[in-house]
Amino acid sequence: MALYDLRSPHLLRKLQQLQSPIAVPSTRLHRRLLGREYYEHLDLVNELEGHEGCVNALCWSADGSILLSGGDDQTIRLWRIDEQEHTTEFPFTTRACLRTGHTANIFNVQFLANSSKVATCAGDNQIRVFDINRIPESTDKSNETVHPYSSACLSVLRCHTARVKRLTAESSPDHFLSVAEDGTVRLHDLRTQHSCSRRGRGCPPPLVHVPHDLSTLAVSALTPHLFVVAGESPYGLLFDRRQLGRNIQAEWGIPCDQDALTTCVRIFGRRQLGRYEHKGEEHVTGARMSQSNSDELLLSYSSDAVHLYNIRDDLVSPRSSTVLEPNQGEVPKDNAVLNDHTSTVDTLPHEDAEHAMLEQLMDEFDSYRREAEPSGRNAQEEEDSSSEAGSQADEILKRFDDKVILSRLTYNGACNVRTVKDVNFLGHFDQYVTSGSDDGNFFIWEKENGAIVNILEGDGSVVNVIEQNPCLPCVAVSGIDHSVKIFGSNFATNKASKKDEAEDIVRSNRELSDRGAERRAQMSSLLARFRVVMAETGEAPNCSYQ
Repeated sequence: MALYDLRSPHLLRKLQQLQSPIAVPSTRLHRRLLGREYYEHLDLVNELEGHEGCVNALCWSADGSILLSGGDDQTIRLWRIDEQEHTTEFPFTTRACLRTGHTANIFNVQFLANSSKVATCAGDNQIRVFDINRIPESTDKSNETVHPYSSACLSVLRCHTARVKRLTAESSPDHFLSVAEDGTVRLHDLRTQHSCSRRGRGCPPPLVHVPHDLSTLAVSALTPHLFVVAGESPYGLLFDRRQLGRNIQAEWGIPCDQDALTTCVRIFGRRQLGRYEHKGEEHVTGARMSQSNSDELLLSYSSDAVHLYNIRDDLVSPRSSTVLEPNQGEVPKDNAVLNDHTSTVDTLPHEDAEHAMLEQLMDEFDSYRREAEPSGRNAQEEEDSSSEAGSQADEILKRFDDKVILSRLTYNGACNVRTVKDVNFLGHFDQYVTSGSDDGNFFIWEKENGAIVNILEGDGSVVNVIEQNPCLPCVAVSGIDHSVKIFGSNFATNKASKKDEAEDIVRSNRELSDRGAERRAQMSSLLARFRVVMAETGEAPNCSYQ
């Protein structure tokens, strides 16, 4: 059977005729549906409207029958296929709209495992948990009902002291991870009740506490004890929850504020800064671990490209390899060793050399960040201080070049200067890489060689999120627009594809990145001078910058 026959309008109806609303296609069918030919012929097949602001969060249910979306309007919407609608191949329609009670933009929404529970996080520092089964679904598309948060809210968590950016579900419906700009990663257990205070006191200690803002979190279902965090730092950090720190005070029953409980076992970075980056302003906007092999990691750098890593690499990665296999060679005894059979990081307990190296890296980077902060005498001195801090950053990067795992491959062409963009794998075996761009397009690359498979128009301004349906052959895309776009293969029209304009788009994105870098440098200079004036006058600023 030809691929276009599998993608005919009858495919969805055949799946719906089975016992479950959305049946999981067989492995053979999924391979054919999600091959290169499929992604080369993606097109816009449905547009879901209803939000009144940017759509920052998308999440599919495990069976692919429900799509959740959340955004700046502080609502989450539940989209489900209308079985009576046959005008489009993927007729998702809104079935419920819930006002979450958040007082700031929603950044992420996640289904909790094997349940009807949904967790949301937002810029108000809060996490809220809802039961969508308590939300009545409307059958009248012309008269939508907006439900108050009290009708479905199960819990409100105020453990974080800054904006909460990402959530990750665990294998239990009562467990999930969160990461925030307060530099912490927390494990939440809904079975345990506690009283949250404004400063997070009274809450269980975080798994991780680093000296910089965190904005992204990645976990693979195959190795749930491992997770990667990143944010306002040149590095992605891999932690192993099996490596727990020892707190002598707690063991003796002495009250203490122990934060760092989990050991960092790998650090991921780059040989040099991106073309459009500035020293001291390195930032990772998105991280994603592969769900098909657990060894591969994507990091998307602001003002740079998307980088691909293998967590099983030795500390020095090859510069030209395009096949993601473990590096050959003897593994140093004082470094974390890897088990080829389980594909997990098995670290030796109390490894003094490795632990000392990691602590030194974090301490020196933290020191560099503090010294890079404007001290405030005059503008010229500020520039000299900034230049000196930049030199220190170069020294740190050179010093730890042989201690940091370098990327295997880089995916170029998209522009990542505005907003905080996610990154993702596509395909049945995660054989493709995708990310949004400031030009309103999203890119799809071949994972093994970095070649551009397709470029599609996904937003009128900026694409931030791309999520593939786990069962049906469709992809949900959102960004600055107030709608969610559904993409499926279309051999007849293929109107959204811009692959034929790839060369011009890549060139335009280079220019867009240049202009964005210049604006950011001007803003940084203005902020430095602003701090100087405030330091000299002793007056508190009456405005805020985010």
